[in-house]
Amino acid sequence: MTATASRPGLDGYSAAERRRTQLIEVADRMTGIARDLSLDALADGVERTADRVRSDAFVVTVLGDFNTGKSTLINALLGADTLPRLPIECTALLTEVRWGDEPAALLYPRTADGGVAEDPEPADINRLSELIVVDVDEPEAQSPYARAEVRWPLELCRNNVVLVDSPGLNADPLREELTMEYLTRTDAVVFVLDARANMKRNEVDFMTSQLDSHDPFFILNFINQIQPEEQELVRRSAFVRLQKARPDHPADERRIYWVDALAGIRARKDENVAAWDASGVAKLQRDLELFLTTERHKIKILLPARQLRVLRREVGQSIAKQQAMLTEDLQDLTRRYAEAQVPLQQLEQDAERISRDLANQLGDLEDEVARRIEGKLSQLTVSVPGFAVEAIPDQKLSLKPWKTAEQAEAVAGEIAEITARRVEAEFSEWVRAELQADLTKRMERMAESLNAQVAGFEQDLDALRLDMSGAASDVRSRASKDDETPLTRTLAAVGGGIIAGPAAGLAGARFGTREMAKALLPGLAIHLVWLFTPFGWGVLAAALVAQAIVGAPVMLKGAERRLKQTVGEEMANELRGRLHKDSREAAARLAKQLDEVRVAVFAGLDAQLATFRQEVETVLAAKRAGEAAASARGSQLTRLAQDLDDAMNQLDDIVDEIAAI
Repeated sequence: MTATASRPGLDGYSAAERRRTQLIEVADRMTGIARDLSLDALADGVERTADRVRSDAFVVTVLGDFNTGKSTLINALLGADTLPRLPIECTALLTEVRWGDEPAALLYPRTADGGVAEDPEPADINRLSELIVVDVDEPEAQSPYARAEVRWPLELCRNNVVLVDSPGLNADPLREELTMEYLTRTDAVVFVLDARANMKRNEVDFMTSQLDSHDPFFILNFINQIQPEEQELVRRSAFVRLQKARPDHPADERRIYWVDALAGIRARKDENVAAWDASGVAKLQRDLELFLTTERHKIKILLPARQLRVLRREVGQSIAKQQAMLTEDLQDLTRRYAEAQVPLQQLEQDAERISRDLANQLGDLEDEVARRIEGKLSQLTVSVPGFAVEAIPDQKLSLKPWKTAEQAEAVAGEIAEITARRVEAEFSEWVRAELQADLTKRMERMAESLNAQVAGFEQDLDALRLDMSGAASDVRSRASKDDETPLTRTLAAVGGGIIAGPAAGLAGARFGTREMAKALLPGLAIHLVWLFTPFGWGVLAAALVAQAIVGAPVMLKGAERRLKQTVGEEMANELRGRLHKDSREAAARLAKQLDEVRVAVFAGLDAQLATFRQEVETVLAAKRAGEAAASARGSQLTRLAQDLDDAMNQLDDIVDEIAAI
């Protein structure tokens, strides 16, 4: 059975891979040209851009509560029983499924400080089920591993697609934090729901607080287990709840899929096309392919293409400068280069000063964000007891004495979870409504200052270039339809390769502070959310059950209220005791992400100085070697200029093709 059906106007994965390969070829050609010019700093920048394109797969993260059929859906998309699927809470580890010539598995251990080890351990692929599923006998036991990577010769993965199977919602905090980190770099979110449950409270809370910046594919599984005459009512109800949860996302209506994932995997195995289409997974697969190979593919191609265009101008201008310097008198050129050493040292100091100034601004920003967060969380500690009293748990206390303690523990845990989600929602809304706007303004001021400083650096360096070669690099003439700024040119010089996460886009577009703040702040909120997840609070609250109900009259309503009050007060105390430390940690996490920009800017300024030295010293070496060597260098520069034009024509063809999609 054909894995995917064609659709009019759909290029598909093969065309996306062809364009990606062509872009890598252009970058490799440019790297070779820069190496031939002895411009190692520029060559390194182009090479890092190429490496990013090579490693940039389509990442599809599958989310959902346990036992909604996430692993079964992934297996249906893959066409093989790659991941274990059981009628219980199953996936214990966040698991990546990638292409591999042979089946293989890697496990990444947890570190002593609660992080993830960099070096994985190979695992027996035949023991995968027992290694990555929840222990049935000890479901609360923590796995020694944080995440898994499975390599399998599957057609979908051959198309540069990585599928990520996540643990259920409200799982181990480390696994949940890993899942949230994947969301910052995922291309498509697939949120699996149980059509029979029609969106549970924790699912609505999760999509409201964590998926606001995404447009997920919503999968309602087990549609086959709903009576045909009831299906229309269930569909309408699901749409209404989704609309209420995400009122600012009208496109959600087109992203709801009713599927029978188990029938889908069976149809793939049996090569039954009719059953495959009827399962609903076929349509999801087609639409997912269309989304990845058009909307996401455009971003993945245009961003590095923009970087390569900036680098092309730098390489082209270097060729022109070297050609001009070859016509200069050797002694005069040597003298001017010696005189340039003092200004070059001053520029090195300027680069360090720019870096220090940005570090100081980031330090001030970190302090301000920590203060704001601590203030907001302090307000929430006052509200937490009321949130707990207002919580309506599904479980109820029992009149039967032998069940009272057991059920009270379960009710306390549920009250703690509901309360924590309320805290999460309140905090996330504050982040979106207040902190994001304030941080954006602050970053805009930082961007304006940084651009001015980098522009001054460029002008001073260009004056040296003019003195050495007579060929100026007019900064204003370097602006293009890509709306470059001094900062984007500087970041492009290092290929953006040392920038990760939300800051990565700065290497190929304007310093888009509004967009960057939008990307950074969900990560900030997510970090705090998992700090305050009620993992273990149910147990903590259970220890207080006795004082809430023991000795009380057998009045369940009053006992439940006392239990809510006890849980709320204890949670408020817990939050209050962690305010300062956790606020500082959250702000430090934000500053660390922004510090990637500072590191990249300094590296870009340093690369510009290195390029200047390399182009002058290469010409001096050729001229000192004699007239024949200088003539040969001139001929080589002419050839390299033509090669560069040819590479750029190829790049323009790629960009024109993808713009037409």
